[in-house]
Amino acid sequence: MAFFANTEGSIISERFKLLKEAGELTPGHICDVALYEDHLIITDCISKNTAQLDYKQIINVLYEDIKYTVPKKAPGLGGLIVGSFFGGMGAIIGGLAGASKETKTVYMKCLTIIYNTATRDTKRIYFEDTSCFTGKKLVAKLKELCGIEDNTKRENEIKHSHL
Repeated sequence: MAFFANTEGSIISERFKLLKEAGELTPGHICDVALYEDHLIITDCISKNTAQLDYKQIINVLYEDIKYTVPKKAPGLGGLIVGSFFGGMGAIIGGLAGASKETKTVYMKCLTIIYNTATRDTKRIYFEDTSCFTGKKLVAKLKELCGIEDNTKRENEIKHSHL
């Protein structure tokens, strides 16, 4: 059960960070995703706004590693502070003065719920699994409740057969 949201009666629930706006849910906020018998409820743990999807609306659920690059060294705070004495542009230049051109690869576990709206538009809700891997159990149960075949094992077999 999630710490911030009331998920009483749910089969399973987990917290995820919302990555992109979805209805009245705010990007960057932690949301509780709670699975019930025939629907799921997503609750923004800060604003308490909710969204509900019936399982028959959900056409796919993805849980995957997303790879991206970030600078190895963050912009220098000292340059930012000193540069701010010379106005806004000075703060920007001062902050960037300590930035490195080197990058590192970062991986993020992401949950994507793909669903159809009442008007048959296809939409997506994107989450980051900030606790890394605890969402796997929720995803498996969600796929089961939606009648979506879990192709993870088959996808891995296909990837490795081409090596």
